[in-house]
Amino acid sequence: MLKLEAEKESEKVTTFCRGMDLLLGGGMQVGTVTEVCGPPGVGKTQLLMQLAVNCVLPKELGGLNGACLFIDTEGSFVPERFREIAHAAVMQVKEIILRREAEGFVGNSAGIVDEDGLTVSLSLGSGSRSASISDSSTSRKRTRSGAMGASLAALAAFFTVDHILQQTQCLRVVDVISLMALLNVLPTYLASHPGTRMVVIDSIAFPFRSFSQLGAHQLGSEALEGGTSATAMDTQTAHVAPFTFAF
Repeated sequence: MLKLEAEKESEKVTTFCRGMDLLLGGGMQVGTVTEVCGPPGVGKTQLLMQLAVNCVLPKELGGLNGACLFIDTEGSFVPERFREIAHAAVMQVKEIILRREAEGFVGNSAGIVDEDGLTVSLSLGSGSRSASISDSSTSRKRTRSGAMGASLAALAAFFTVDHILQQTQCLRVVDVISLMALLNVLPTYLASHPGTRMVVIDSIAFPFRSFSQLGAHQLGSEALEGGTSATAMDTQTAHVAPFTFAF
């Protein structure tokens, strides 16, 4: 039991960026909540879409071999861009598998990535369409008993763009009430979809921020209708907004 718990705690999913994987100790930790922060335009959504693709990746290649639920609250999930990321990942995985087979690293009875582990680097910039893959001696060990008897090529055979799309469920949430309702039924959803290994919310703050701004706007309108001065209205808004955000 302790061994299984330790293996689960050490399970991680690659980000497809060697530098980021090294900073995170091998990738995003499984079984925890990870918050991605940064100013607009740095690639947060691109990273989350990349993680959704990586979730479908076989475990022996740094993925979770499972489905992903992507909750979009901003309308920033672009299907065309997601398909591009998926296509780049599929092509590069096939390339590295073929190269490793040619070098004799992969056999018909070997389905493990050892110390020579696989690290995939994919540019996350919105304008980028290229990807690169490299082997790294510093990559983490990946030993999975269930992979014995199958080669990496066989494991990667089902890792196609269509399979990634089938394994990725995207839900559009338009307000904080819908988000809270979805989160309340999330345990039921996960119970009925045991293959789901990752839940992505992009972003968790946007619905609450929009709800706060709506409350401030309504308060301002009521103040103007009642003849309240602009100074008093601003003061009331400053006190009300944080309380609404906390909700």
